[in-house]
Amino acid sequence: MYSNRCWNVRLRSFIAQALAFLLMVGLVHLSPSTAAADSASPRATVTGTVYVQETAVPADGSSQTIVSALLKDGNGSDLSIAPERIKFHTSLGSLDSQVTASVYGQYSSVLRAPVTSGVAYISAEVDGIVIPDMARVNFTAGAVSASRTVIVAEHQTLPADGSSQTVISVFLKDNHGNDIADRADSLQLSTTLGQLSSVTYVTYGRYETTLVSPLYGTLGHITPNPESASPLEVSLDKGAIPANAPNQSPIPVTLSATYENHGYYKAILKAPLSSGIAQINGVLNGTPIASGATIIFTGESTQNILTQLSFDQASYSIRRGQGQNTVLEATYSNGSVIQVSPYAKYTLSDPSIASVDSAGKIQGLQGGQTVLTATYGGLTASTKINVIASSSGGSSGSGGGSHSTPSVPDTPSGLQIGIITTDGLNKQQALTTEDIQKGTIVIQTSSEGGQVNISATILKQIQQLNPQAVLIIKAGSATMQLPIAELDLKAISTKYGFPEASVNLQIGIHKPDPQTIQTIEALGKTLNARLLTEPMEFEVQVTGENHQNVFITTFNRFIERSLSIGNTKPPETATGVWWVPESNQFRFVPTHFDSKEGQWSAVMKRQGTSIYTVLDRPVSFEDLNHHWSEQLVEQLASKLIIQGRSDQAFDPDSSITRAEMAALVVRALGLNESKEASPFADTNGGWYETAVATAYKAGLIAGYDDGTFRPMQSITREELAGLLVKAMNFTKASTTGERFIQQTFTDEAAISSWALSDVRTAMQLGIVEGNEQGEFKPGSYTSRAEATTMLGRMLKLIEFM
Repeated sequence: MYSNRCWNVRLRSFIAQALAFLLMVGLVHLSPSTAAADSASPRATVTGTVYVQETAVPADGSSQTIVSALLKDGNGSDLSIAPERIKFHTSLGSLDSQVTASVYGQYSSVLRAPVTSGVAYISAEVDGIVIPDMARVNFTAGAVSASRTVIVAEHQTLPADGSSQTVISVFLKDNHGNDIADRADSLQLSTTLGQLSSVTYVTYGRYETTLVSPLYGTLGHITPNPESASPLEVSLDKGAIPANAPNQSPIPVTLSATYENHGYYKAILKAPLSSGIAQINGVLNGTPIASGATIIFTGESTQNILTQLSFDQASYSIRRGQGQNTVLEATYSNGSVIQVSPYAKYTLSDPSIASVDSAGKIQGLQGGQTVLTATYGGLTASTKINVIASSSGGSSGSGGGSHSTPSVPDTPSGLQIGIITTDGLNKQQALTTEDIQKGTIVIQTSSEGGQVNISATILKQIQQLNPQAVLIIKAGSATMQLPIAELDLKAISTKYGFPEASVNLQIGIHKPDPQTIQTIEALGKTLNARLLTEPMEFEVQVTGENHQNVFITTFNRFIERSLSIGNTKPPETATGVWWVPESNQFRFVPTHFDSKEGQWSAVMKRQGTSIYTVLDRPVSFEDLNHHWSEQLVEQLASKLIIQGRSDQAFDPDSSITRAEMAALVVRALGLNESKEASPFADTNGGWYETAVATAYKAGLIAGYDDGTFRPMQSITREELAGLLVKAMNFTKASTTGERFIQQTFTDEAAISSWALSDVRTAMQLGIVEGNEQGEFKPGSYTSRAEATTMLGRMLKLIEFM
């Protein structure tokens, strides 16, 4: 495991130092504890050894190993007691509740692997008294999986200037999403635009020393620094020792030192000289990677030369422990000025005074002055950084040192959220416990938009105070409501491979760049649509260790955002849409319109982030004149939910297929397309393959007993009723209005047993109706007009239109 003999020597030296340090401060007690040995001799002592059969087990959810405890009495003789008096505990994986006595004095149980890789610490107790010994099992990641491996881009947009660049990173994962540090057999990346460098493997490692108590589990960590003689940094986990633990009582602690390997692949994508969209794809060990990255190159620069590079301030002043974004501006020969802070390279003349990240954000480390130099497009610019030592003496965290995330000095009892406005100004908004417990946390940026920064420490405190709280981010006429539950630190850490403590969230609402706005406006004109609001971009970005960052584009629930449209009531044909840059298309967003104090706004609900606007595009079909479904069908067509057979014809009385209906519901819910393969062999290669896979993943559809989906088969009325009720339940939206009086269809006996409950629900809610004879006709095929009408009723019921 260790890289060389030198590291072994340093590790032994480090453990010796750590042990001496912990003994000195009273954190470690090495004396054996006692336990009741037998009901007949309660004062006898028990000693024990805990061990495992296999020390390395795949983290696949099914593998297992035997854990055992060998118990001795005070005289060193094997101990025989009832197995039910012994309990095993593990910090990872799951243990069988049953303990068996295998041989004299030896007691065993079965430990089953989780699907999360990591180190498990196993301890044992007798009659509630913990034996001061532990075993360790390393749950290892499985084989690399192309379907779970992640491709991310450091920047999502770049100027098309021929010199800007972004890092493309590939994080290898196994089938359960665990990080894999080993190299792949082969990995190739390709781009549709720009120049991509060769792929290189980046690896680094570190010793991680954990303080583990058999009684309470992991208590904290010691930060090693083998290259320095600086004091050891001990970080204790808050709440690891329960509040009711006996005061001044010594705690047996084990030092567990492991060497952690980390690795990923990276390449550099260089911007072209023409605008467009680059799609980054990869092939891993001969299999296409499901994940991909998209970079938008904006502007044209073949005749536009970079002439000047400068910071917006000659100097920046910050306090020790505080951070601030710098603003770097590039001036071009045509007079345009572009902020290029995220794309430059930065150096500091004295990195002990301050630090700087890849986006130009500076952090004060200690009092003094240093010079920040930026390089971009072959030019350089410099600014002075003045760090003011805090008069309060700094924060009082446990062993974190000046490099840990500091608390804000001026509000030691409060919470602070950082806000960066679109003009580069930094400000702080304080939150009180009362704000959080009320359940709605309103954060105001600026009238033009901005970015809200929330550290892992602040996010964890909010979640502890009120896990049901909702962040309401306001930027002028735009608002986004983001439940705290959607920002789960553990889930983010597991999914993206970032340590929880390193996670930093950036929630942004702002106007897109001018080139994108022009593209969106041109698309609206092409569709003969009228834009009722300016486009606004809503994004949630996660930055982790080593400034790695990803954008969260999919949420578990429907996230609400709104755009103001003024004092005029919008027409029935208006709707919210999101712009898909890859295909330059508008797509329907579930939208309803609210009016407060004479001002109207479009309230849009979707499980993703993107660029949103509101448009009006009335549509009519010649073959719907005087048809009973005319009004609702044309309303859904205007909202981009349904399409006609042609621009003039809808063909209302033809039947609709199962594939068409699956695609229609996926579009009506604004779902992100699934990248997983369709589970049905008879949908592979069809235009509907992605839509069917998306609907299946959401639990909206199912196949037949023979494993087929039969996409081109017409959908029956009972199948459609089941699909719409499942779609409604998937949204978890409350239904508006009262339920209809429950009735019974005269042909209810003909309804399939699997569909009966959904048909009854759809009837009670007014989604479906019977004919004049009170019949439902469950096996009859559904016409296009009937399907559209039933879908429209459901969407109105849950305020999705």
